[in-house]
Amino acid sequence: MEQIPETRLWRAIHLADERTFEQDPKYPIRLLVDVAIKALSPAINDPTTAVQAIDQLEDLLRRLGRRSLADVRARDDKGVVRLLHPTPNWRIF
Repeated sequence: MEQIPETRLWRAIHLADERTFEQDPKYPIRLLVDVAIKALSPAINDPTTAVQAIDQLEDLLRRLGRRSLADVRARDDKGVVRLLHPTPNWRIF
């Protein structure tokens, strides 16, 4: 197996103070839920914003529901699987 140079590996790592949507797909869902909950709180009482957040959640969940949930397999130049990234599925436990 070919060794990957350490400098190339370090360039593939990105450190930051905050999460991004690409790193954590659940993060935008959590943000929208937080907006809806805060909008419905007695202190804010903004049902219009809550409804808009819920509408965005619905749109996001519809788009996610259409996605393929097959496992991601990264292969090297010879076709050998080097990385298997399991994805969630719709099975009910």
